Amino acid sequence: MNNKQEYERILSGLDESMPDGLYKLARILEGQCVEFINDNNAFRAVYLANDCTESFLNFIAPELNGVCLTDYDGYISASVERFGDRFLLVFRQGEDNTFTVTFSDVAVETYMYNYGNTGHFWVDGFCDLRLIDYWLGIINDKYNCLSEYCNDEEVVLAVLSQFRPLRYYNSVPEKYMADSDYVEYTTAESVDVFLELAREASDFKMCRFIEKHGVTEKTEKRLAKLLAKPGHSTLVNLIIEKIASASAQYPDREYGEKTGEYRKLYDIAVDKARQYAGKNCTARAFREEPFAHMPDSMTYKTGILLTKNGFFRRKYRIIEWI
Repeated sequence: MNNKQEYERILSGLDESMPDGLYKLARILEGQCVEFINDNNAFRAVYLANDCTESFLNFIAPELNGVCLTDYDGYISASVERFGDRFLLVFRQGEDNTFTVTFSDVAVETYMYNYGNTGHFWVDGFCDLRLIDYWLGIINDKYNCLSEYCNDEEVVLAVLSQFRPLRYYNSVPEKYMADSDYVEYTTAESVDVFLELAREASDFKMCRFIEKHGVTEKTEKRLAKLLAKPGHSTLVNLIIEKIASASAQYPDREYGEKTGEYRKLYDIAVDKARQYAGKNCTARAFREEPFAHMPDSMTYKTGILLTKNGFFRRKYRIIEWI
């Protein structure tokens, strides 16, 4: 069964004569990650929102009947049918609430942003590897949902996201991980990309290990632990630089009158990071920021991550949040 047939099963009444945006609606219904935005005579559903993209399904000329519970966090089902020259969606939020939306079309609104300076430190230790896990995860989500918006570098990084040793140090506590956060197995293509990066970083010890032992379920954990060793920090730093390069092709988020205030805070963090950087220590400024189209989603703050090579492993310190 192809994806379209599966989505037609999930969203009852859906067929190929209807707007493509409804297949995207079926996709988020499948994952039960549906969030509605209903304000100012506009009705939208969040299609994908993370640090690299904010994408919405915008229902054109909507008319709602009933009450849309925008803070509902339970099971949602839906059906669709043609209604004259318009379409009718029936949403069921659990057993107790049903509302309908008629509309003329669905527009997919997508905004891309620079995410290379965005960092979250939800789990202690192995901070640079957890950042890589997070960035590769959101790049892979973007590729799976909005591949047409990925640049060439992101396409390569999406392949790299399937290299399980790089996803060993989870960026979020396990109880908060979604199915998409897990990599089922390491792909041969991701090994090729990783080896190419290792050669670029002149990390020939890593190359020799993979050439000798391969990348299997037995060696993945050992490879992950090797990546945390000081001797492989050049390779880890190169991967971070590749991610930063891919993301730098997109603009920073704008927050209206608060944009200048936020950028000043980040510039202060960048200046402080330069003061801490040294021969054996890297210092990077990061920011946590709200979504541009949902500005109340998070409080803006900045921080500095120090990474220093010890004798056996890298050491980390988050020295300041502003």
